[in-house]
Amino acid sequence: MLQLKQDSVSKDDVAALQNQLSTIQDEASQAGERKVQSLQDQLTELETDVDGVSGEVSSLKRQLSALQDEIAAGGFGLDGSGTGASGGGSSGGGAGSSGGGTGS
Repeated sequence: MLQLKQDSVSKDDVAALQNQLSTIQDEASQAGERKVQSLQDQLTELETDVDGVSGEVSSLKRQLSALQDEIAAGGFGLDGSGTGASGGGSSGGGAGSSGGGTGS
């Protein structure tokens, strides 16, 4: 009978195990909450980035539309007389060697 008493689990052992389990559950819950908060923060950051990019895309679309309108209206000189990257063209007026010599 003495052997059985030594092999049996005491109420204190059960209480200690319950306390450990409760602590583990609390730690797991806190870790999960921290992970969820981290994911929410990342999502908020991504949403902010997407909003910024969307604003830039809208601005670029407006600029492109304005340029297309200007080209269609003939105000964007492709002959070198307009403004922008294709302006200031070189279509002649150079000092070439086209004659004027003396001969016999």
